[in-house]
Amino acid sequence: MEKEQHVNFRTFQFFLLKMNGLFSEIKAETYENQDMVYKKLIQACWYACIMFKKGNLDDIWKENQEYNNTGELRIRFIEEYVQYSILDECIKKLLKKFDYEETEKIRNQKDPINSLQYDWIVSTEKVVREWMDDIIKNACAGKYGIGSYDRIQQIFLQIYQAGFESTYIKRLTDAMCASIQEGTAKGEPDCLLSMNGEEKELVELYNANMQRIVKTYNKCMAKKSEGDMNSFLKESDWAKQIYDYIWQAKHPSESEDYRKKIEVFLNGMDINVLTSKLKEASLENLEKFRGVLKEIYSQNYAPDILWNEKEQIKIFSDRLMQAYELYVDNRYIEAFNIFNQAMDSAKNHLPTAPVGRASAYVADSIPYYRIMAGNNKYNRLQFLHIPCNSRQLASANRFSVPGMPCSYMASAKRVAWYECKMPDSFQWAKFEAVKHDKKLIQLDLNPLTSTLSLISELPKERWTEDERKSFARGYCFILPLIASCSVIAKEKEKSFVEAYIIPQMLMIWVKNSTDYIGVRYYSSSDNELVRNDCGYNIAIPAKHPDKNGYCVDLQEIFGVNDTNKTDEMEFLDFTEKFYNHHKVQIDRLETFYKEILYTRQHTHYHKQGTLYERYCSVCKVLIALIKAFRSEKGSSRYALVMSLSEAWYLCMDIQELTRAKFEKIKKENIPGADSLPDDTIIEIENDIDSFENTVIDLAHDFNLFVTVGIT
Repeated sequence: MEKEQHVNFRTFQFFLLKMNGLFSEIKAETYENQDMVYKKLIQACWYACIMFKKGNLDDIWKENQEYNNTGELRIRFIEEYVQYSILDECIKKLLKKFDYEETEKIRNQKDPINSLQYDWIVSTEKVVREWMDDIIKNACAGKYGIGSYDRIQQIFLQIYQAGFESTYIKRLTDAMCASIQEGTAKGEPDCLLSMNGEEKELVELYNANMQRIVKTYNKCMAKKSEGDMNSFLKESDWAKQIYDYIWQAKHPSESEDYRKKIEVFLNGMDINVLTSKLKEASLENLEKFRGVLKEIYSQNYAPDILWNEKEQIKIFSDRLMQAYELYVDNRYIEAFNIFNQAMDSAKNHLPTAPVGRASAYVADSIPYYRIMAGNNKYNRLQFLHIPCNSRQLASANRFSVPGMPCSYMASAKRVAWYECKMPDSFQWAKFEAVKHDKKLIQLDLNPLTSTLSLISELPKERWTEDERKSFARGYCFILPLIASCSVIAKEKEKSFVEAYIIPQMLMIWVKNSTDYIGVRYYSSSDNELVRNDCGYNIAIPAKHPDKNGYCVDLQEIFGVNDTNKTDEMEFLDFTEKFYNHHKVQIDRLETFYKEILYTRQHTHYHKQGTLYERYCSVCKVLIALIKAFRSEKGSSRYALVMSLSEAWYLCMDIQELTRAKFEKIKKENIPGADSLPDDTIIEIENDIDSFENTVIDLAHDFNLFVTVGIT
């Protein structure tokens, strides 16, 4: 106080108050040089409090500057805390940095590096070699921070230039890399991978060594990060741990490390486990994971083209939440007004796909499927939607409110079947758009796939720069809407389901829009096959009914104007239809199994035993599944369907392994007592062909049937 000519007890009280807040934040932290850290903290806070009370706490900070030690110690985060009472957790990291620097300073006073750097030229050759050997041992033991590696390399290169062997440099580099791999070295490389000088050999040697060190570090960090990320998912507070992990890498001085961790977040995490965690997440974990996404996409890692829209995206997201809260509070008019404002602000950025096409960039037409359970016969118009003159039959669904008929279709017959709760008997219809000028809002964008696609080189080849920018904007705008429309409903049978509030409001907005006719969205089914297929649905509200109550717009889009047109519909009993159609193949499968079983049991040619065991196993399982599939009913058939539909891929893998094994047997078949006769080789080759023509073909047909309905 005397130095600053400021004697005021209230300033001292103010200082104590701020110090109490600082110590509350860091009290759980430990430091090797505790006294030094606390001294720096007190010194900086003391100065900041005095200057603040005097009105002289000027802003001297450059971008990314943490502290200033010219004259009085000034710490940016402390001064911001003193002025605005905002305490950034970065203070913890900075104090750790002070602690590390002080520890290194003390360690360096006793370290042979200093002796080697300043005294080697006046020391004996024996002493210099001893110093170098000690330094290599210390490096191998992880006693040096990775940030000091470039300095040590330059010292050794200087001595090498004076005539010492290059083996010392190689041993040093090996020791540094080994320490990084073993995890004993601390910190990160702090170098520009370059060295000035006229000696070309030295520069090249330095650069090569440092590049090797950095490469080793990056590889180890990527592996560690991936392991850390997935290990977090095993914990109850998984979202908090991921948030802390990402946040710690956010500091400007570690921007590259941050990028690496983000890449691990996008590429290395088990997306299936993450999805399961999100479905079961508490509100606390959901909020923390939301914070993770905010941390990621608030950084320069996101494309620069998004920064202009950053505030608009935030406003859009906040309005969606506000609309939901107003609706829950029974303030319906206000809720719809806010929601309409949100959608109107985002509509020029929303990703869309033409109806009947995979995307805006693919010209090929794609079909949609609709299934109706039971034994009734329906015409094509009845498949479109519940007639508007029977709107009392339209119940609450994700994208339709009670009394508002809506057309639901699926991207594949399998998806439609699952969405219809896997009925035993059903009628199905395939719809192909004849007009593609209408747009569907794409809510089926996969966050992981879309982000990786955006940051890859592919968009540069497939899209123009304007298209790439449009996709990036649209993707970031759509994420809050996807999240709002993808909440899993726990009790779907209720007349009011909170999870459906936003998607139902969206459908009402679409119904009143002239720019869009409906939405595309991922199935909310917890069915594994649907998820693996990335199956999606479309929902289109009925707008302008004809005299019979069917939407004129939908009839025009899909060419449904003839109520007697039934050529693309088929009534199916799911089990018997397939079984009867493939009865001959199933009989051949059973015959083949018996023949193989007999051959394996009655042959003495042990070399092909494994071959026949594979065939027997898969045939036995396939026969059992088909029999069980015929007898099982309802949802219990799911596991059988999943197994049968995947049997084709299993059979293909077995056939590939078998052919490779048999080719090896033939190659190793040397005439003699233990050799295979020619007729046996021919028999085995015939068995391999029979397996392909009988078993694989049958499994393929089943997979095709389940996927698209082809018998």
